[in-house]
Amino acid sequence: MPSVQIIKWSIPTRAAYPVTLAEAKAYLRVDTTDDNTLITGLITAATAHVEGHTSRVYTEEDVVGYLDEYPDGDIILPFPIIDEDVTIAVRVSGVYVVAGDIAGSVDAQASPGRINYPATGWPTTYTHDVVPNAVKVEFTTKVEMLELARSAIMAIVAHWYEYREAFVVEGVADTSKMPSGLDRVLTLLSLPRVG
Repeated sequence: MPSVQIIKWSIPTRAAYPVTLAEAKAYLRVDTTDDNTLITGLITAATAHVEGHTSRVYTEEDVVGYLDEYPDGDIILPFPIIDEDVTIAVRVSGVYVVAGDIAGSVDAQASPGRINYPATGWPTTYTHDVVPNAVKVEFTTKVEMLELARSAIMAIVAHWYEYREAFVVEGVADTSKMPSGLDRVLTLLSLPRVG
């Protein structure tokens, strides 16, 4: 049976970032508050860059993902998950209703997380039509390899901070130039692509 990966997902409210402003300022040896806004923005951008490249989230976050219908096989989550506490709900008349028991089907040890096709099949979506966002999956991310990720984020923040004028082309940040060796670190952090 083919698997499907959740590609529509969001983190409704980001709880924290893996690098704090104080840590970044200490790493950069910045003592004033003049660049706090700039450095905070660099932390946000560097975190997004590393997480996007590696398909991981480096803080424990609640994530919501959507599918238009149940797959014929497993559901591959976009990130490693913290435990088997995963909720699946289906949309019925515009309201999401928890869709039965999937206990025993969640593989929290897989990286990324996976919901194995249940022996009893997926709960019904109450319709045979494909409905946008008909299936909602909620889970909490698991943080893995945090120190290596923090190092990568700090290296990017320092690089962008030091060479900030060189990376802005027509008002847009050019992120194609990165610190030497960063590509190898990001490769080590990256989850294997499933599909």
